[in-house]
Amino acid sequence: MTDPDYRSLNDCLVLHLRKAARRMTQTLDHALEPLDLTATQFAILGHLCWARDRGKSWSVQRLAEALAMDASSLTRALQPLARRGLMAFVADPADKRVKQPQATEAGRALFVSGCAIWTEAHSALVASLGSEPAAALLGLLKQAVAPPD
Repeated sequence: MTDPDYRSLNDCLVLHLRKAARRMTQTLDHALEPLDLTATQFAILGHLCWARDRGKSWSVQRLAEALAMDASSLTRALQPLARRGLMAFVADPADKRVKQPQATEAGRALFVSGCAIWTEAHSALVASLGSEPAAALLGLLKQAVAPPD
């Protein structure tokens, strides 16, 4: 039996991307603790507020796609926001049987107040990398998650 190439893990894009994502998420989670929100909840609330401010709405499936989540994970993530009154499920005007997640006034207010906290934490992450490497990383990440042509 031959030894596996353990060194290949040191160059694994996915491994390092996941490690970086966990570290950065921990930083944002910690910053958002005063609001009792996680980074994921903040991102979800941000998407819902964006739609609300534009008179639009998301289906759970479409929101899940935008967040690169599966619909069942998103539905579970929405529950704490709904319990806190930060979002609600409302009937789709075209099909009353379909419920769409929508930010409430309280959810929008909390998101707006959280933006300053998020901006400060995000700026610290950018500063830790340097602005040019952070911009390059952002470009690569956007390229990596872009839909195929």
